Amino acid sequence: MNLSALKRSFDRFFLAESGCTAVVVFRFGFGLWSLCFWAVRLPHIWELYCRPILRPALPPVHWFGGFLLPEWLATSLVALVLLLVLGFVFSARPRRFHLALFAPLCVLYAYEGRNAGAYGVLAFIVWWLLLLVPYDRWRDHNACVRQVPITGQRLLALQWSSIYLFTVAAKVFEGSGWLDGTALWRALHSQHTGQFLLSALWDVPLWFCQLAGWGAMMAEVFVGLGVWFVRTRRSAMVVCVLLHTTMALTLNISPLFHSLMVLHLILFIDERFWLRLSRRLPFGFGAKHSDLESAHHDRAV
Repeated sequence: MNLSALKRSFDRFFLAESGCTAVVVFRFGFGLWSLCFWAVRLPHIWELYCRPILRPALPPVHWFGGFLLPEWLATSLVALVLLLVLGFVFSARPRRFHLALFAPLCVLYAYEGRNAGAYGVLAFIVWWLLLLVPYDRWRDHNACVRQVPITGQRLLALQWSSIYLFTVAAKVFEGSGWLDGTALWRALHSQHTGQFLLSALWDVPLWFCQLAGWGAMMAEVFVGLGVWFVRTRRSAMVVCVLLHTTMALTLNISPLFHSLMVLHLILFIDERFWLRLSRRLPFGFGAKHSDLESAHHDRAV
């Protein structure tokens, strides 16, 4: 493949224009998810941001000369985030609220450190990548869905799919017990993450954990790669939902993690689906019916 062909492929993947209904729906869903994420932190403000034990652990504490957030200030920042997220979701000018969010978000994430969890860090990255997404340019003056560059949507999708692939690589090359099933067995029998719902009803044997571990890793690889190809996209999306549903029913992991990962599947739904959906809903969601013709110009991955 010569350089001109590579450039055409790059332009088609990152710079092509398409309808932006998917990112508008994703913005709405991610905003609602963020409301839940920050609301559940309100009763735990002191232990997350104000404990003296945080003093030696977090770089911001050293940067500011040992300063820890007073409880009233941390509570005010979380409340401010909730108000700004509400504006981000429901305002006619969400980008203003989006930009205003970064000041309190940066302070809270800096002081929370690892307590935010992997999904919390993922959400923080999503807020930055959303800056590249034209979620506020959904319709033109004729109320038709605009054709906009898909660069931001691609970056969000790439970040999400890479999580599955890097997770498998970490389990195989850096983790211990994933190939023989002992890691999953320990997780299912742990008082912290296991003995939860279905795993509490059955003493899961080691041989089953080994099969399930290999199955989970193969599913993660299939999800991370399969969503990018039209022929396997639907199957990969179904496998993703089943994978997280199974995890939610057997491991005591926050539903916020599973819901955030499944939410990203919206990014892989093309404009034709939203156009068909708009024809079936009485309140006119999505594009005008006259935009069906322009949707045929959307390029599949």
